[in-house]
Amino acid sequence: MSPDGGHTVYEQNRDGTRGAMVSQDQHSVMLAELQDDAEMFGFEAYELRKTYPTLKKAYDNYKTIWHMVKERDDSDQI
Repeated sequence: MSPDGGHTVYEQNRDGTRGAMVSQDQHSVMLAELQDDAEMFGFEAYELRKTYPTLKKAYDNYKTIWHMVKERDDSDQI
């Protein structure tokens, strides 16, 4: 049984319901990571960063490093 066209495969239980995951390809792993990452940028994440200063600091550091790497990568493309 596969809900996503074969990227993730589950066992099918005798009653027809989805059982344990059997395999997951790289595409499916990437989509799951993207969905997880997206949660870090929504309103709830913003509120959590306001509540937890350490989380805000870590997020700010991540953004700084991301921009530095992105800028360097973009300049390497020229």
